[in-house]
Amino acid sequence: MTADEAMALARHEIACIPDAERRQAFGALLAPAQNEMRLKKCGPEIFECWQVARVAERRISIVYVCWEYEEHWAVVPDEQPDLCYDGHWFLLLDDALISCAWNGPLPPNYEVS
Repeated sequence: MTADEAMALARHEIACIPDAERRQAFGALLAPAQNEMRLKKCGPEIFECWQVARVAERRISIVYVCWEYEEHWAVVPDEQPDLCYDGHWFLLLDDALISCAWNGPLPPNYEVS
C-alpha cells in the first residue's frame, strides 16, 4: 500500500458516512498518511500501518492496518509504539472516529462494527 492509497481509502470511508455533520468533523481530522511500523500488543509481530487521522487534543491517531487477509482501523496513543488491544480495533473508520472524536448524537440503533 502507498500513502496515496491509504488516503484514498480513508477519504472513501468518510464519504460513505451518512451523517453530514460527522463527515465534515471527521474529514477535518485527516492528515497526510504516514507510514509506521507498530508492534502487536500481545505478540512479537510488527505490522506496517498508515496513520491517516489525528485527534491532537487527545494525542491519539487513527491508523489503517492490513495483515494477512484482514483490514482494520486502530485507535492508538501517539506516544505508544504498539497497536493496543482489541477494544481499540474497528472494521469501519467511522466507528474508530466515533470512539475517539465524536461528541454528537449517535446514529439510531448504533452498534460498533
